[in-house]
Amino acid sequence: MTASGGSGPRSGRGMSATCDKGESDTAPRRTNESLPCSRSIEARAFCGYLHESLVLVLKGQVRYMTARALRSVLDTLLEEDGDEAVIIDLRELESIDSTGMGLLARIGRTTLDYGRRSVIVCAVPDVITCLRSASFDTLFLMTEFWPFKKEPRLSEVPLDNKELPPDVMGRVMLEAHRDLSAMSEENRLAFSGVVAALEADLNRKNN
Repeated sequence: MTASGGSGPRSGRGMSATCDKGESDTAPRRTNESLPCSRSIEARAFCGYLHESLVLVLKGQVRYMTARALRSVLDTLLEEDGDEAVIIDLRELESIDSTGMGLLARIGRTTLDYGRRSVIVCAVPDVITCLRSASFDTLFLMTEFWPFKKEPRLSEVPLDNKELPPDVMGRVMLEAHRDLSAMSEENRLAFSGVVAALEADLNRKNN
């Protein structure tokens, strides 16, 4: 699915993998539905605190290639601050695929388990359309505008883009899609084929 098309689980279609005109993350190869990006902006991640709340900023194109590095960052943050709401700033995010969305879903589900709803700040039309199509507005508080007078002081968190063994990448992608599927029944139906394909692929590699 491309965000510019506006289709998704709520429109009755399966959301394939990406929220832009970039390549799908359901498999490390280009599909017929994929279109080349006009430019490539690598994902960048920043962390900081504001009013005792954790702030996570994602910029550029968040794709499955950076999934393991981003998952490691998120796991560390959730281990330290999982009982607090997280403010996720996506104002400079160009695109995000379904693996990246699954990683964000992990944040929302973890903080909600502690009774707190995390916040997503984003005014990028394609990204907003994609997130709402995947029921993110039921898990997060979503706003287009920065809700504070001050901006947080941030430190960049390096994201290692090195190539990973297929089984390692497959496990990260599978767990991310499981988190995404768990958000709603519509997501479960939309991503059931992706999850099944990833599970089958990992089983073949392990046998």
